[in-house]
Amino acid sequence: MTKSTVPGEVWFWLRSRVRGFATTHPWFKLFSLTLALGMWLWVQGDQVIEARIEVDVQYRWPEHLVLTSEPPERIEAVIRGTRSEVQRARHRNLLMRVNMLEANPGVQTLTFVKRDIEGLPQGVVVETLRQRDYEVILEPRKDRRVRIVADTIGEPGRDHRVSRITLEPEQIWIEGPASMVAEVETVKTVGVPLANQRETFSADVDVVLASKYLTRKDDELIRVTVEVEQVIGTKTYNDVPVRPPPGWRAMEEWVRVTLSGPTSILTELDVSGLQVLAALPVDALRVPTLLSADTFEVIHGGPASVRVVEVSPAQVAFEPIEREPPPEPEPEPEPEAPEVPDEEAP
Repeated sequence: MTKSTVPGEVWFWLRSRVRGFATTHPWFKLFSLTLALGMWLWVQGDQVIEARIEVDVQYRWPEHLVLTSEPPERIEAVIRGTRSEVQRARHRNLLMRVNMLEANPGVQTLTFVKRDIEGLPQGVVVETLRQRDYEVILEPRKDRRVRIVADTIGEPGRDHRVSRITLEPEQIWIEGPASMVAEVETVKTVGVPLANQRETFSADVDVVLASKYLTRKDDELIRVTVEVEQVIGTKTYNDVPVRPPPGWRAMEEWVRVTLSGPTSILTELDVSGLQVLAALPVDALRVPTLLSADTFEVIHGGPASVRVVEVSPAQVAFEPIEREPPPEPEPEPEPEAPEVPDEEAP
């Protein structure tokens, strides 16, 4: 049975037609294609269309008045023109100027007029504005000198505290709407970090105003100096044992000791090793003697930052320990006389 060759013939015919299109008069066909594309673009460019576009708004306000609400910075307009003109309009910075120099305090209505748009290409018209009239509030401008308060964040290092904070300057001038300025008594600085601080430090910081409608009359930074000091406390320990010099006995076996130092160290101090040492000269007379507490050495086991404030009582009596006399040596036994032998009788 003979196999059908129809698909092969169709494929051969199509390939011949495509090859003939590409090889027969190629420059003429390319010119025709370019011409057709140019005519299509020309027709599209002359087509009249509508489009939405954003317009920047620039305002002029009286110097003696200030806003308490924000007007729109941009409005939307519907424009009409040929496609090419509309495209050019999209790439331009369109601007509308609104003159409010004659405005009075109170509520004012902003009216946007489409003919005030600047920068439109010739042939483009504004059909309508999509932004309606807008109301703003104007108030008299007022300034005032207010006190600055330092705002701190965190706590100093262990056993340390802030003793004083100084500001340079201590006051600044602010200005803004009269109703807002009248309510401001103080302004805060930005947060000054205190975490783990153990020494006095300074920093230059700005202030934070409560409203965006308030401004400073100068932009000088505030010099903040934070004085940090160590927290020193005192603690009294009762029944501290007294260790007398060898050969002496303390008439007061227990005393009261007051120590000063960082509070955390005093709290964690191991009192089991706390004791008082007394000393006497080696050649001191062995008679009852009063020693001042100032001469005692207090053993507390803490660091050098722990100091002795007081030992009470202020004087402690010591007496010598009576030593027992040494035992008398036993007398040595007398030597026995040698025995004389008896003489024999004759």
